[in-house]
Amino acid sequence: MKSRSNPRHDYAQWQLALSLFETLLSLSILATLAVLTPAALSTLESWRGLTAVQQVAADLEAAKMLALSKQQPFWVAFSGADSAYQVCQLATEADGSRRLLPVGPRRQLPTGQVLTATAPALASAGCNLLLDETALMPVHFATGTVHLPCLGFGLAGEVIHPPTSRPLLALAEGYYRQGHARNTQGRPHRAEACRWLALHRHTGTPLILP
Repeated sequence: MKSRSNPRHDYAQWQLALSLFETLLSLSILATLAVLTPAALSTLESWRGLTAVQQVAADLEAAKMLALSKQQPFWVAFSGADSAYQVCQLATEADGSRRLLPVGPRRQLPTGQVLTATAPALASAGCNLLLDETALMPVHFATGTVHLPCLGFGLAGEVIHPPTSRPLLALAEGYYRQGHARNTQGRPHRAEACRWLALHRHTGTPLILP
């Protein structure tokens, strides 16, 4: 005679099997996430970096076109302490001194992206604007006058300031600590970790470097 199965026993076994299946499924999902998450984060960081450099390139192109259309020079002043920049015009004071006055909205890099005073890997590539002392100009704000590194566009859209052969901007992932850009590990950025933007001196065209 066949023995009858115990419903309670069968149910307990079913519950145990289900628990084991759920555990294995959870472990499988966690293992997959462990593999995918670093890659996904890397892709997101890359996308943010590309978005930041494209934003700056578009704003510099707009400043150049403004100089062309208005037939007067325009400048873009950069703050290396908070990743902000602003279009300015040159004003001559009664005493003959000159300073820049902001005329455009204050622009900010996307969250987690910074302007960094990193030297390029090759000196022949150009000079980082944030390291170029000849790029400093007095910019007048409501709170006072500050000397900031600036790019200037002439009537033909050419770069008229600074007098370096090829101005560069370096953008990277990171944050500011005591006024200095740092990477996510709290160290200075290396050239190869940055996205680089150059300006063609004669045309003023921003170039995103590979």
